[in-house]
Amino acid sequence: RFRSPALIAEEMRQGIEKYGFRSFKFRDPLFGVDRQKIFRLVELIGALPKKIQFSIESRIDVLRPDVLKALDAVIGPQAVVLRNDSGVRRLEGLAEEIRIAKGTLDGPTKLTENGVQYVADLTAGQKTGWFYDQRENRALVARLAEGARVLDLYAYAGGFAVLCAKAGAREVAAVDRSAPALALAGESARLNGVGAACTFRRAEAFPELERLAKADEKFDI
Repeated sequence: RFRSPALIAEEMRQGIEKYGFRSFKFRDPLFGVDRQKIFRLVELIGALPKKIQFSIESRIDVLRPDVLKALDAVIGPQAVVLRNDSGVRRLEGLAEEIRIAKGTLDGPTKLTENGVQYVADLTAGQKTGWFYDQRENRALVARLAEGARVLDLYAYAGGFAVLCAKAGAREVAAVDRSAPALALAGESARLNGVGAACTFRRAEAFPELERLAKADEKFDI
């Protein structure tokens, strides 16, 4: 059953004030059967921020020019990034690509989540560059973090770590295997004035847990 463009647009609008930019994946079957519904959706989301990232799934790959044209006409984004690098595309004979379809990006992009500034890499980061689905979880953990010693494994770009530090954690240890991701996390910590409370360590999670256990390190969260 197809969802209406109005319903999709409303879901997008609900969190619009919480972010400096948005990332969307259009997967609804409606996009593969009705071109007019794409234009209607774009009209409904005309209030989106000026920087937009979306992933075009294979079902609407043929409609890419129409989507880009509609976005440009209705929203006028500064930059549009196509993150069509999912392995699923290979199953349907589609090329994988990461491409800036409009504008330019001079390195990582700033975003605001839960009142905290972060930086995300839209072209080289994992998936869309930021895990938006964890916003509420990050807020929940941060509410418990005041005065706590926090260990953030698989820290990526510091979504949990920086927010916990901002919420008053006395110490935050962030661990990830990716040096570029930790560099983003460190920059976010500095942006929010919590660099002194955070340490960032490049390591695999399970060996690091073993090391911490042998050292008798203890954490509250």
